[in-house]
Amino acid sequence: MRWTAPLLALSIGILTPRSPAQCGEWELGFGRRGFDLAVGAFAVYDDGTGPALYVGGNFTRAGGAAIRALARWDGVQWTSVGGSAQGPGADVAELLVHDDGSGPALYAAGTFPSFGGVPANNIARWDGTSWTTLGQGVTGGATARIRRLLVHDDGTGPQLWACGTFTTAGAGQPAAGLARWNGVAWEGMDPGITGAVQAMATYDDGTGPALYVGGGSGIRRWDGNSWTTPSGAPVSAVFALAVHDDGSGPALFAGGGFRYLNGQICRRPVKFDGTSWTITDSPGWGFTIRDVYDFAVHDVGQGPVLFAAGDFNPSDPYEPYNIAYWDGVEWQRVTQSGIAIWAGTDRPVFTIETLDAGRGPELFVGGDFELVVTGGGALEAFGAARFTDRWWPIDTGLGLRGPVRAFGTIAGPDGSELLVGGACYAVSASSAYLLRWSGFRWSSLLEAADPSFYFPVNAVADFAGDLYVGLGDRVGSLGPRPRMLHGDGTAWDVVGNDLDDKVHALATFDDGTGPALYAGGKFRGSAGEVMNHVARWDGAAWQSVGGGLPGVVRVLAVHDDGDRAGPALWAGGDFPGLVARWDGVAWSFPADDNLGTTVRALATWNDGTGAPPRLVAGGIFDRIGGVDAPNLASFDGVEWGVIGGADRPNGPIRAVVEHWPDATSQPALFVGGDGPEFAWFDGAAWHRPAEAFDGTFVGTLASLRTNEGRSLWIGGDFTAVGQIPSSGIARLVDVCAPHHPETRPYCVAKPTSDGCLPFVGSAGIPSVTSPAGFRVEARGVVAGATGFPVYGGQPATMPFHGGTLCVKAPLQRWQPAVTDVAGTGACDGVLGRDFNERLRSGVDPALTAGAVTHLQWRFRDPQDPTGHGDGLTNAIRFVVGP
Repeated sequence: MRWTAPLLALSIGILTPRSPAQCGEWELGFGRRGFDLAVGAFAVYDDGTGPALYVGGNFTRAGGAAIRALARWDGVQWTSVGGSAQGPGADVAELLVHDDGSGPALYAAGTFPSFGGVPANNIARWDGTSWTTLGQGVTGGATARIRRLLVHDDGTGPQLWACGTFTTAGAGQPAAGLARWNGVAWEGMDPGITGAVQAMATYDDGTGPALYVGGGSGIRRWDGNSWTTPSGAPVSAVFALAVHDDGSGPALFAGGGFRYLNGQICRRPVKFDGTSWTITDSPGWGFTIRDVYDFAVHDVGQGPVLFAAGDFNPSDPYEPYNIAYWDGVEWQRVTQSGIAIWAGTDRPVFTIETLDAGRGPELFVGGDFELVVTGGGALEAFGAARFTDRWWPIDTGLGLRGPVRAFGTIAGPDGSELLVGGACYAVSASSAYLLRWSGFRWSSLLEAADPSFYFPVNAVADFAGDLYVGLGDRVGSLGPRPRMLHGDGTAWDVVGNDLDDKVHALATFDDGTGPALYAGGKFRGSAGEVMNHVARWDGAAWQSVGGGLPGVVRVLAVHDDGDRAGPALWAGGDFPGLVARWDGVAWSFPADDNLGTTVRALATWNDGTGAPPRLVAGGIFDRIGGVDAPNLASFDGVEWGVIGGADRPNGPIRAVVEHWPDATSQPALFVGGDGPEFAWFDGAAWHRPAEAFDGTFVGTLASLRTNEGRSLWIGGDFTAVGQIPSSGIARLVDVCAPHHPETRPYCVAKPTSDGCLPFVGSAGIPSVTSPAGFRVEARGVVAGATGFPVYGGQPATMPFHGGTLCVKAPLQRWQPAVTDVAGTGACDGVLGRDFNERLRSGVDPALTAGAVTHLQWRFRDPQDPTGHGDGLTNAIRFVVGP
């Protein structure tokens, strides 16, 4: 089966002369999953509005939103907690809920001089409304840090203890990495440990509860009066302590980086039963569990077991990936002995906790990982994940990691689907660089060809019904440094003798001898034939194009300037002249009087004045064609001109495109660039959205019609549009343009437990008399689900069960529930009914000809991440016909 859809590498448009708020809406759901940097702490706390999950770390973004060091997840979105932790390298390493007598509060500790604008010195208290300090906190130079918090009663009443790397507590109290807070003042302690104090636990060895602390030189015990060293304890780095009864009685477990215990080789946690220390065993597998950073006791269905997490550095696939559990006899990989749930993470785990965030007890892990490695593959979970009956990310963002460089379309089962190329990836590390968006999930095209074939994709194009891809600088298993790939829907191959360096641009053009595929880039030739940055592929061989151009070609476009004999191929790049025109016979340089570095973008734009369409060039230049037009100019076939006035974009430009937001407007010119710049020109003035992009650059724009309707797609290196997380990719939807002659989608779907965005599809025309059908479907739902449509006369955007109810009450629920009729895999479920049956029945007197109707599907989702057990599609609006 061949790919048979038109493709566009760099054709984008932006909004209409009207305000974006009138007809343009940013698509939700393209935020990132997880965090940009490591997670080190979890807690569940009720601030008065209900329990929520709080996550601490050294991150600066949560789900794509700009949130630093501490974030709150309410089941729908990430929010900051009374401001941010301030200071270079701000890090929340520990969270604890504690009631000091004035009510439960959340304590955050780590490395920060202030929190929410309140001076804090590495520890602060949140009561649900404001941050307060605990005296003068703890200090000790640039390395001062609290690693752990614990409530312990040493005979003087429950007090808050803190350990870490600090030398002073409160108002000048000496502290050797340990201090206690009595609710009024700090008291520094000296446990007699060299180096950082990393761990604490309360353990009763039979003589009464005592405080055990671990650190750089081993373990010490505080009985309320004096410090002692437990006989036989480890004498090197201890990072974690936990108390657990594995069936032989409560014991103290210690993990860390130690190698020996009493002269014996020790590469696993050790156990103290109150009398003696023993090395925990793993005779069946013999794997190493060193560098344990944390413990947690969790019941996964066969009784509580002790989990260990850290950086185990597995040497073979049979060893645990940074997580293991103790069954009372030996350490096990988390993929056997009845706990067949996951293998672990791809990088270190710093914290592991059992918490109830509203769905019952779950196991949460945080660290510096990107993937949770499972028996069936890998799950994208940046920095944080949770486990019930299997691994889940905490949030459900569908954004991309890495910059997007090109857009296109490809034929799908329900019309054209979006293609995205770049140095970007989604879903897992293997779904990279050339991605397909079905409307509710990502898949990879290159992955199907060769799992090790990872190349940044710079351009995509359709030629003769097949897909062609121009690549950047990586090496895969299909040969040394392939630059051009061809796919016919079943297999990939290198195009001809290939090109010898990067390909930046592709375009299809007929020079009078028949359509051919043109490539531009850094390459010099193919198989010894010199081509100089431009080459022509006729389906059989690469050919030179007039001897090529004297520098790197960054962009290709087909444009008719109205002053020549038909369309010509235009090239922009890093060569003298910046812009060149190929008429099928020779190159010409209409912008030879210039001062600049490069042209990165070319597009045709009709300004609505009746004049012939202009060629618009964007890049890095001060003068082009003798006209002072910094970075953006247009060519009318005779001369170059400036676009707009003083408010025009003034930074480097990477993308330009023409876009019609609806049938009644004039086309506008959309521009993207560094900064990131995003603006549009309606022929009279420049406009910018109220929501600025947050990131490095907008690199590509495309005005495309897909199975979701026509919209403007924006790609680049960014993480959000204003307060809307949108990572690497954004979609500007025209809510005024019809998606179907009788239907229009609106509202935002609730992500499913499979991480997909379900949506409503329709076929036919709604009619109260027609014998033909009007089928409304819920697509992308959980396979095997049941569900039903709800409908009414008015739209709504009401929060409901962690999603959005899109139909205003009073609404009707159409019975009976509809059973899944298609799909067995993730996101493949389809629910459908013929709504014309309802219309013809007459059971609802409001459903008459001319009635405006809004419809949304609700369906069962037992593993719903919000804990409500259901899912919601977006909605459609349609007018009932006679």
